[in-house]
Amino acid sequence: MTLGAVQETLTLRLSGGPTAPARARTALCSLDRSFGELRDDVHLLVSELVSNSVIHAGAQQIELHASADPQVVRVEVADAGPGFDERARREPSFSGEGGFGLFLVDKVASRWGTNRDASTQVWFEIERRPAPVQPTA
Repeated sequence: MTLGAVQETLTLRLSGGPTAPARARTALCSLDRSFGELRDDVHLLVSELVSNSVIHAGAQQIELHASADPQVVRVEVADAGPGFDERARREPSFSGEGGFGLFLVDKVASRWGTNRDASTQVWFEIERRPAPVQPTA
């Protein structure tokens, strides 16, 4: 897929609750063509971050900003929760206690981090891999 030099963006404010991750994914579908081969990874990580906002921050309102350009996809998820120390996150539990959200973000994203001001924001970026060079005949 060849992308132009246009950066496409989506900004969304949604209410919290158990359906928030699914509603966020549905809204992201408007950028699926721009996400290209990164679509599934972006949808997975957004689901995890929105779920964290709902479960851990008890967020009543979540803000999502996604952008895609030919080099990178960037997503920011913000809520009014207290935030967390990203160095002190827990290890994933295979006994059903969770802990996979930021683990997955760390493994899938090219880079990620947190910002705190009036809200707590978790962001990630996934860089596009250059297309393989085809040998000339």
